[in-house]
Order: sequence, then C-alpha cells, then structure tokens
Amino acid sequence: MTKIDKSNEGRRVELIHTDDPYTKLRPGAKGTYQFCMDQEGAMENQHNIKWDSGSNLSLLEGKDRFKFLDPHSPPPPRGRMCGSDGIY
Repeated sequence: MTKIDKSNEGRRVELIHTDDPYTKLRPGAKGTYQFCMDQEGAMENQHNIKWDSGSNLSLLEGKDRFKFLDPHSPPPPRGRMCGSDGIY
C-alpha cells in the first residue's frame, strides 16, 4: 500500500546527488518539497520535489540524495525516511 506523507511540504531542498542520466539537474539545484510516496515492501520511497528549474524529477531513497535547507524541528520517528529530518 502507498501512503502520501506531506509532513515536509513546502520546505526548501538542495540536490546532493542523482544518478539519473536523463536529468539536467546537478548537485546544488534547489526546489520545494511537495510530498513523499511511502512505498511499503521492496519499492523505494519517492520524494516529489518542484525544482526551481521547472523539472519535476522525483528522488528515490537509496539512489538519490538531497538535504533540507530550512531549520525545522524533527518530526517524531516513523521508522521510514519520509517522516525524518536531515539528509537523504
């Protein structure tokens, strides 16, 4: 079952790494966090970000990395990265 987590909606993010060979996004690209699709099972969680460049590339946990730029108190632990704080 897929759950949508909007607990970080509106926060600013910066791309650290993506291995997507087709994107024009590069490390340092900035965007606004929209939501996380919390995938149960073997699938990676997807972080949906509206990039300042206009790109709509979603980032995958375990493959891509980003960090939040704005100060924010960490939400309660949830056991998955969707609801946690810091660098992914």
